[in-house]
Formats: sequence, C-alpha cells, structure tokens
Amino acid sequence: MEKTNNTLKLNFDLVPIDEKGKKFRYHYKGERTFKRDETREERYSKLIPIGLDNLIKKFDTSWQLEETGKGYWIGYTDEMYAIASQKDSAITKLVNYINSTENIHSKEGAVYCLHLIGIDSKIEGRFIEKFTNTKAREALLSLVSHKELTSLIASLLARDPWPSDLPVLCGVLKKGMNKTLINTLFRYSKAEMPFRENISTNTKSINVVLRDSSGAHPIGKIITVSEEKANEKPVRMGKNDKGLIRGDAITFDGSDQYTNKINQLNHGGNVFIQFSKNGRVARKFIPNESELMTLVKYFNCNSIDLKNSKCEELNSFFYDLFSLSDKKVDVFSYCNFRDNFFHYLNSPDEITLCDLDIARQRWLEFFKTKGY
Repeated sequence: MEKTNNTLKLNFDLVPIDEKGKKFRYHYKGERTFKRDETREERYSKLIPIGLDNLIKKFDTSWQLEETGKGYWIGYTDEMYAIASQKDSAITKLVNYINSTENIHSKEGAVYCLHLIGIDSKIEGRFIEKFTNTKAREALLSLVSHKELTSLIASLLARDPWPSDLPVLCGVLKKGMNKTLINTLFRYSKAEMPFRENISTNTKSINVVLRDSSGAHPIGKIITVSEEKANEKPVRMGKNDKGLIRGDAITFDGSDQYTNKINQLNHGGNVFIQFSKNGRVARKFIPNESELMTLVKYFNCNSIDLKNSKCEELNSFFYDLFSLSDKKVDVFSYCNFRDNFFHYLNSPDEITLCDLDIARQRWLEFFKTKGY
C-alpha cells in the first residue's frame, strides 16, 4: 500500500485459496488508486497568498453560498474561510469595504465573513453556535442599522444571542419596522417576554381576537373536543451520545385508540393537539362567520374551508401557538425568522393574535421597562 497526499494505492496478488480447486476465492493482483478530496483547510489555504484585499474584492463579482443540504448550516465559501483565517486583521477592512460599496450582495458577503470570524470558523452543531470574537460582534452591531443589512445581521447575531446586543437592536427597532428583528428578539427573551403566556389545558373554550392596524377582530373560538391524562410514571429515556440522560418522556395509555379518535374527529374539520406535562388535549378552532374575510386575508384558505374548519394553514398555526405557549422559543428559531403573527393572553380564556406592527409596539413597551 502506498499513500500520498491525495491518493491511496493498493496492490493485490492473484492467489487461489482452495487447494482442491473446488472453491475459488482470489486476491486480485493489480493497482487501484483512490483519490482523496481536499479538506476545507487545504482549499482555502491556497487562496491566502492572493492577499486579503484581493480576496475581499472577490465579493464585487457574483458569488453564492455553498449548498449544505441543511437549513440550519450556512454554506460559507472557501474565500470566506480564507478571509476569516486572518481573524482580527480582516475586521476593519471588511467594515470599510461594506461602507464603500453600493452593491448589497457584496455587502452581504462581507457580513458573512464577519460572522465567520466571530465564530472562529467553527460549526458547532445543528442548533448550537458559539460566537467568541467580541470585535467581530461590535463590527456587526455597528452595521445593523443599515436597512439593507438589518435582517441578515439580526438573524446571524440571534444564533448566539448576547444580552449586550439589546440596546443597539432596540434602537434599530425604534427607527422602523423589521420583520426579522421582531422575530429574533424572542431568542433574547426566553425567560420573560410580552407574548406566549402559558395556556391552561383546563380552559375548555378560548375566544380568539386578531389585532391589526384596522382594529380588533373577534375571529372565533377554540374549543376542547377530547382530552387524555398522561401516565403517572413517565418513561426514563436512555443516554445520548455524550452520556447524558435525555430526560423523562410523557406516555399515554391507549395511544392507538386515542389516535383513532382524533382521526374520526378530523373528518369534521381540523383538530390540533395541545400537550402538557399532565396530558394532551384535542382542540378545534370554530371561526366567526362575520370575520371570515379577515381570516381569508391573512391565511391561505377560502371561506368554504374556513366554515368547515378545514384550513390546514390555520390549523398548523394554532398547533405552533400552543406549542410556543409551553416552550416559549422553538428550536427552529435558530434559523427561521418568518412569523407574521404573535399571540398573548388578555385573560385565561382569551387569546389575541397580533400582526407585526402591534408586535413591534409591544416589544418597544416591554424593553422600555427594562431601560432600553
């Protein structure tokens, strides 16, 4: 066997292993070459001699992120890795480049570089990222007020939210609307927020109000159609690959029968499930017919499906709503900042759904009480 930097050569001898000649198994004589792909470091190391200034200028041309196949990973290019390998010495040049070019796509490439420097060019895991470079963070915060970059920078910072970001981010939100920024703030306020209060599974009927710039719309109510208590002794889960106990899993008796029951209920319209530590409740949204056009305006359903409680988009929305009332921040908020509606409780039996404008007002009022 001969091994080089990029190839592996193997030699085989042709030898029969059965002396009687009845069984034939051969070791083949010859040579096969297996090519080894270059590592990321080997590829971008070849680019470093081009020089930092010339590497940054490559963003003047058409560039695109590499395909990762995973929505939670960013496909940084070899050029970005080469620039990021220069660490702090590249930060000022990247900021100057962003401020000097008018091409938004070029600016975005440099922003990704600053983020890559911030995480020390290390991809930690699916929903885990450690931003370690304070200078890179300060550079991104100095640029987040640029309207064409606010969404991108806010989404990158929120992957590892630092409380020290909030004065700057709140200042940007005061100046105007930004959908991504409103969504990212949930990752900064996991312990306390003016949204997503707990909804009791004991509440049998819940009125739903939608608030937008035109006012409050009583769009319907959510009723309980079935419920089931969890077993008293949850099943202890096994260990993960790091040897840590995953925790207790809630289990139920008669799961098959319950599933069949939900399927039967679904014949009369969409039913969604609310889970809790004590059990699970099947709920159904009953629309207010006088507000059907309000629902048609915001959700991808026609009035007939809404009347029959068969709007899949609305059903999915309510499922997520009850889930977020329990866990507050969804794991996919790491890479998804697209929500258009947010909920809060007026009382235990009344939920308000608010649009982006109302959500912005509530965030600003909330952070004002925190001194921002």
